Amino acid sequence: MIVTDDWFTLYNEGNALLELGLVDDAITALQESIQFNAEFALSHRSLGDAYISKNKLQKATDCFQKALDLRVLSDGTSLIFAFFVDGMEFDNSRKYDKALVYYTMAIKEEPHRPTVHISRGIVYAQLDRFAEALADFDAAVRLSPGDYQVYYNRGLCLIEMGRYREAEDDLSYALKFEPWDSESLLEYAEVIAALRQMGDSR
Repeated sequence: MIVTDDWFTLYNEGNALLELGLVDDAITALQESIQFNAEFALSHRSLGDAYISKNKLQKATDCFQKALDLRVLSDGTSLIFAFFVDGMEFDNSRKYDKALVYYTMAIKEEPHRPTVHISRGIVYAQLDRFAEALADFDAAVRLSPGDYQVYYNRGLCLIEMGRYREAEDDLSYALKFEPWDSESLLEYAEVIAALRQMGDSR
């Protein structure tokens, strides 16, 4: 019979099972751990990771939100870094739907970090969700108006939306900060060519 003092053992067992790929068993252990101690943020965080592995994204989101409600890890460290790192891992693996879950949680924890908005915006763009991508890039511009990458990525998004004049402005601004960036130069040249073809260049 499990006693309440075993909640941390169950938490560690759940994480070990998750590392071994025994996701269903991990979920059971972590749920039991939470039954005995519902105030430990990491248990909810790990349970969310387990649900991510099962592609149960809404359940994962609910667990992550609970972890955010508890605000900090046991050592006082913010959750944002852990969420952001996992988001990048799924992003790099092109598992964009899962990356979005982690990036969104990181933004909820700390909405004033432009890097996370840029990362989520890029993922939205990969999923052809350009309006949501643009909203993230707009937020990043407000938070970091001197970062050329913000304008570059927003410029790319505007190109995809067919808003070439605005894209020209952003790419031109990006080049003011980083005039030798070859990718920005190439994108800028393509936008100018598109505007000339439409007879809409200034």
